[in-house]
Amino acid sequence: MGRLLKGRREVEWRTRAFLRLRLLPGVGDLTVKRLVEEFGSPQDALAAARTDFAQWTSRAAAAERDRADVHQRVDEIMRRVAELKLTTLVLGQEGYPKLLREHFVPPPVLFLKGDLKLLERRSVAIVGARRASGYGRRVAAALAADLAARDVVVVSGMARGVDAAAHRGCLDADGGTIAVLGSGLDVPYPASNRGLFREIVRKGLVVSEFLPGEGALPHHFPRRNRVIAGLSGGVVVVEAAAKSGALHTVRHATSLGLEVFALPGSVEDGRSAGCHDLIRDGSKLVTDVAHIFKELRWSEGGIDVTEDPGEPPAYLGADARLLWQEMEMGGSHLDDLIARAGLTSARGLAAASMLELSGWVVQEAGRRFARSARGTFDA
Repeated sequence: MGRLLKGRREVEWRTRAFLRLRLLPGVGDLTVKRLVEEFGSPQDALAAARTDFAQWTSRAAAAERDRADVHQRVDEIMRRVAELKLTTLVLGQEGYPKLLREHFVPPPVLFLKGDLKLLERRSVAIVGARRASGYGRRVAAALAADLAARDVVVVSGMARGVDAAAHRGCLDADGGTIAVLGSGLDVPYPASNRGLFREIVRKGLVVSEFLPGEGALPHHFPRRNRVIAGLSGGVVVVEAAAKSGALHTVRHATSLGLEVFALPGSVEDGRSAGCHDLIRDGSKLVTDVAHIFKELRWSEGGIDVTEDPGEPPAYLGADARLLWQEMEMGGSHLDDLIARAGLTSARGLAAASMLELSGWVVQEAGRRFARSARGTFDA
């Protein structure tokens, strides 16, 4: 997509050119990419003969390309960017996220506010259900806090549920977090998370490809999800239904060659069906950050990736921990385990399923359950 841009004036010209293209009817990010590949830069595309430009866009776009009101609208956007004290990064500019640049449809312009240095650090995205269960929110917050404690940036989409819990867990652990929005940075969505947004601006970084003033529209979120993937070294999915929007992030992550992790949930809860499908299809099962570090071959930060955490983490639930404590390496019948743990049959079955899915126990013949050899899942 051209040579690396460093000069301030050259970056501003390119930014304005990309914005002009962005405002033309029917010109999306894929068309912009093709224009730059054909003509060499957004400036050269705008300077091309109208007939040549129309071949790659449309007659309507070519007709509006040089209209004065398009230039005026770009001036208004740049003024608004200055008023909001936003930073812009454009495709081809030094500092534009390397992995995102490699996406088949990279956003031409990013708007940012906060600590830009977070883009240079290793990072993991945590995404999942908006209508998350208490379990899902606890897990997201716990994983985010553990990652933050090991100097890993947590990336998410600031949606309700899992996203918000991940950001909050990271902030509470004094970590760096990046929120990617599906709206302009001056109209953060959802409104219920605006307090969280302000805190992320102060302590982390917010990013959007959408113009100031653009509200959150349904078709914005699949586009936002590719930015989440493009800012991450791996993606963790916590609670996702079979057709969850979080799976859009997974598809983008896969296209970029990223490792995808999924956290198991209750087999009785449809909010984890998508996670279980991912595990079945080859994504890595994860119950703690040691799994993430091991798969990503990260060893810095004082964590031993082969470390045995000793007992199931608290976010698997009290019932699972009670049942596990009653187990022996030789195995016990499930009914006996449930009785000794003082659980009802339904709660005991759910806890056993959770422990088995997360690799803490193995089921033997005759409904006998035993602790796994290492006590935790080895991917």
